[in-house]
Amino acid sequence: MSSKHRLSLEGQGPAKRLNQDSGPLAASTVEAAEQLLSRARSGQMYQQLLSLKSSGAPSHTLEAFYAPIFKELAQIIAGRDDIPVPPAEKHRTLFLLLLDPECESSMGKKVLADDTMQDLIDYITAEDKKRPREDDSPPVAAYSEELLSEVSEAVRDAWKTNYVGNSHDLLREAMNDMYIKSAKKPYGNFCPIIQGSGTGKSRLVDKLSESVFAIPIILRPDEDKSGFPLGDIADGTSLVNFFCGFKLKPALDVQRRYLLFLLKTIAFADRWIDEQKSKGVELERLAELWKTHLGDPQSKVRIDMYTAAISEAPLKGLDDVLKMDVAFDVIQKKVRNYIKSVSEKIKPRGIKSRPAILFYFDEAHHLTKVTVTTGVPDRTAYQCLCKAFTYMTDAPVFTLFLSTYSRLSEFAPSARNFWSSRPKSSQSAESDDNLNAPFVELPFDTWKNPILVTEGSHSTEEICSLKFMARFGRPL
Repeated sequence: MSSKHRLSLEGQGPAKRLNQDSGPLAASTVEAAEQLLSRARSGQMYQQLLSLKSSGAPSHTLEAFYAPIFKELAQIIAGRDDIPVPPAEKHRTLFLLLLDPECESSMGKKVLADDTMQDLIDYITAEDKKRPREDDSPPVAAYSEELLSEVSEAVRDAWKTNYVGNSHDLLREAMNDMYIKSAKKPYGNFCPIIQGSGTGKSRLVDKLSESVFAIPIILRPDEDKSGFPLGDIADGTSLVNFFCGFKLKPALDVQRRYLLFLLKTIAFADRWIDEQKSKGVELERLAELWKTHLGDPQSKVRIDMYTAAISEAPLKGLDDVLKMDVAFDVIQKKVRNYIKSVSEKIKPRGIKSRPAILFYFDEAHHLTKVTVTTGVPDRTAYQCLCKAFTYMTDAPVFTLFLSTYSRLSEFAPSARNFWSSRPKSSQSAESDDNLNAPFVELPFDTWKNPILVTEGSHSTEEICSLKFMARFGRPL
């Protein structure tokens, strides 16, 4: 065994927390990690990863591939699965060495894998130290007990459980691919997420926001207490009223007001980013810390941000956004430069394959139901908001619209039926469609245990219970 191999075995017992500098890992922890890698080596993971690397797959594709096994290892070693996946730019060969089947038979490769495993443990240990756990993390701005009392207890409790599955990794990879292919095209910097109620859309983007700098906008009306999370508030009223409250105004007026709102939320975040950078906070932690800082909908921070954003007061450096005589191209250039200046503070150097800022609108179907403009043709709030995002074309921004509403034609119509001619006219081939297809890859049967049913171990009474049937997803 290599002299560098530091996975020394000690007496059996529970694994100690690495972030307490507790010394070598317990034998049971080492054994569990080695068993996990041994199972992985017996499959096709090595060949698949080798093929991806040989074909020049982008870093985010490699990271998405080895993310599941890394999270399992992090859970075994540090007792948590929220450690960031090691970036492929620096660790692309690490998992190839660990997953090589010849480690099981070649002493030389076994020693190399042991050394590599120690590097991975060092990485997990360092990241574990940086990130507070539930028992020592700063308080998060949360709902008041009065508000929560109106929401179903089962729904509230569901948000407290650990996130199960890797759908957020799939979404991040899909979003990055869409950003690379479409972000420079008009109406190409957004995507709907359409799925039935209870399939995990809101938890999905909430989990994603731990690793992507996100501005969440929940458009649930204040009187709707049937779903969760509750809606955001601005200036004492539901935020959805701002977006849907414009009554028969010129389309350009509505589009520019939406644009100013979006820019002001970025400006609010920018001030917070400057504060964190002045404190020496690491770049990799900003997204997670920002999520914690914002807290739940209706927290003071979010109310303050959205109350400031709905104001018509001009934004310094972009004070002509509401001047309707200023041309689209002039505004677009200023918006693009401003967003890029902010994104440079939070985006790793040399990374151009993913957006720096993510907006997401939950309960977005409310936007499709309200006509907010005058003239012919009339426009819905959703159409005007999509137009506002064209000012951010070629800026490092992406947007997700979440809805249970199944009329895809209203969220992602074909180029032929689109409400603007720009997706078609911006391409030499008329049949080309800039719009991104909806993301629908949400599983119906995610369960906290790997096996849903064990033969011969369930009674008829248990199988007929609601608790058992819930393992198979929510019937729609």
